[in-house]
Order: sequence, then C-alpha cells, then structure tokens
Amino acid sequence: MTPDPVRLVPSARFIVETLELPPGISPRDTPGFLEGEVEERSLFALESTSWGYMETRKKGSPVSILLYSAFRDQVNGESDPHYAERHAVLPGFAALVGRTWRKTTWVTLLEPACVTLVRIPARSGIPNFVRSLYGKRLDDDLLTAWALRDTLLNDVEVLEDECIEEGLVRCKNPSNDRKGGVVFPLERCLAPDESWKRFGSGKLLSEATLRAADVRDSHFLNQMRNRRRAARQLNTFLRLAALLLIGLSFFQFRYIQLKKKTEQLSEQLATQRPVVAALQQQEALAKSAGRLSDPPLEIFTWLTAVNDVRPQNISFLSTYADRDGNLGFSGEAPSVAEVNTFRDGLNQTNSFSEVDTKEISSAKRGVKFSIQVKMNIDQLTQKGGDA
Repeated sequence: MTPDPVRLVPSARFIVETLELPPGISPRDTPGFLEGEVEERSLFALESTSWGYMETRKKGSPVSILLYSAFRDQVNGESDPHYAERHAVLPGFAALVGRTWRKTTWVTLLEPACVTLVRIPARSGIPNFVRSLYGKRLDDDLLTAWALRDTLLNDVEVLEDECIEEGLVRCKNPSNDRKGGVVFPLERCLAPDESWKRFGSGKLLSEATLRAADVRDSHFLNQMRNRRRAARQLNTFLRLAALLLIGLSFFQFRYIQLKKKTEQLSEQLATQRPVVAALQQQEALAKSAGRLSDPPLEIFTWLTAVNDVRPQNISFLSTYADRDGNLGFSGEAPSVAEVNTFRDGLNQTNSFSEVDTKEISSAKRGVKFSIQVKMNIDQLTQKGGDA
C-alpha cells in the first residue's frame, strides 16, 4: 500500500513554545540557533528529539518563532514505518498554517487522536498558541470532541478584540502540489448533528518553509531535498530529450518525404527526356526549314543597288555577301578607266559607306578587278520607306 505523502502527527505529542529571534541572526543561521534552543529547552536529549519551527517575519518587527519538539520515537521509528518515504511529516496544527483571518482568532482543530486549540494572530497565518487534549475515536464521537473544545476554551483568556471561530475544523487528505509544497483542505462542522462543509485550505508552499516545519532529522531532509532536485533535473532533461527526439523524428519524416518526391521527379524526368530530345530536334528542323523558306531578301536588294550602277561594258564573274552588309564582287572591264568610273559611280550613290578596289589585273579582253563595298543599311532602309 502506498503511504500518504504527508503525515500529520497529533499536536498533543508536541511541546510548543513561542520566542523572538534575537537581532542579527540571519535566515541562514536560524536553524543552528534554534537547535541550541531545543537542546536547552527539551525534556529529552537532542538525538532523541524531533523538532521543527515556523516563523513570522514582518518588516520593522522582531522575528516571531513557533518552536515545537517531541520525543523522536513518538514521531518516527516504529510509529511510522514509511518515515523516509513521505513528502513531509508535520504536527497536526500545521493544517491551519497559511489560512488567515482579519482579526486574531481562536480555532478548534479536530484531529484523530486529540482536539487542539490554536490562536492565529490577525493576517499572520502562523499560530502563536497551541494547546491539545487527547481523546479516543473522536471522528466517530463528536460529542466528546465538542466537550473537549469547551474545556480548552474555558482554560484560556480570550480578549475583547479577539474572535472564536464557530464549530470544529478538520483537515481532510493533505497532499503535496507540483512545486513541492503542501495543501491542507479544511472542513468545518458547526454542530455535532450537522455535516462537514468546505472551509478553505491551509498551505505550506515554499520548499524552505516546509523543510523548516518538517520534524524529521535535518540531515535526512537535506539529502531528500538534493534527491528531489536531482529528480527534477532528470525529469527536465528527459522532457527536453523527448522534445528533441520528436523534433528529429519530424525532420526525418520530412526528409524521407522530400527524398521520395525527388526520386519521383527524377523518374519522371528520365521518362520525359526522350520526348524533350525529340521536341528539340523538331524545333531545330523547323528553324532550318524557316531559314530555307524565308531567305534573306535584303541581300538581293543590296546586289541590285550595285548592279544599277554597273556600266554595260562591265560584267560580273562572282559575288559574295553577308548579313552585315559586306559585299564583294569580281568582274571584267575593257580598261582600268572603266573600273574607276564604276567605282566612282558606287561612291556617288550614298548607298555604300565604304568602297574599296581590291585588285586590278590585265586580261585578254581588258582587265580583271575585284571591289569590296560596305552597304549603308540605314540609307537603303530609308529609301525603301520613302518608296
């Protein structure tokens, strides 16, 4: 059977005292100072004493300490075989810690083995007076519990500005929260024949406050705190590792998807490559056919411009031309004078930007010659437009 995480030891087993902390003692030195106080005040040897404390710190006021101690065998040992497994071991009246009242209030707490009267100063949340009376089977015998309540209240002096909380209050199933604190659900019964109803909750939320209030050995608590910290760090590491693993799994999944898609595209490309090659070949053939069906007619225009100037007694033997307007031709003429006349005629047309006689040599019927010209393409285009 799993033990309860929080054990509440009957308040009647503890000797409870209040004291003020001397000035100059820091929170870090407080446990050492109080250990000396327990050794001096306790009825038992220090090694046989279980003790803890709660404190109230207000700015400008002395630190108020609620110090409690008990015989260790009545708190630990055979009385609690799950001593080392519990999250906290606390006195029963700790269930009221953290529950605040506007005025100083007396509260009667019903525990399984005793009834405890507690005084809680206004807005303090920590008692400054605790007194208990033992009883038997008090959960089943509310009349006895109410009688013990009356006895406790009759033995104390309640001041005019103080309040008495009606009925009996009890704690039901305390539990530790996610941050390591403890929450005490409270219930209240206003009369012996009435049912219990929710009455808020007490709480010890800070780890340092809970460790100070715990009555187990301080060295054991330090070891347990270190183990809890190590467990929290391990849990944090495992959560981060799990998130990292999820992230890596997602990226691996996306990588496999992209790889499959790339392979599919490669297969499609390999399948379509012959088709693309055939289309490229058809396009090349179409361009070639276009060049054959649409010859550069401007070259004929340029040759015509040269032939219009040619005298009747000069004949062409060969010609060549390119798309840049460079023309060359060779022919025969009766004399050099006829060749020069032909050259001058070419210069006078303004259709040529350059006219150059490359060669003149004698022949049986006169001379052979070659002339190279550069067409004035802009001039020819303008004439064509005017026409």
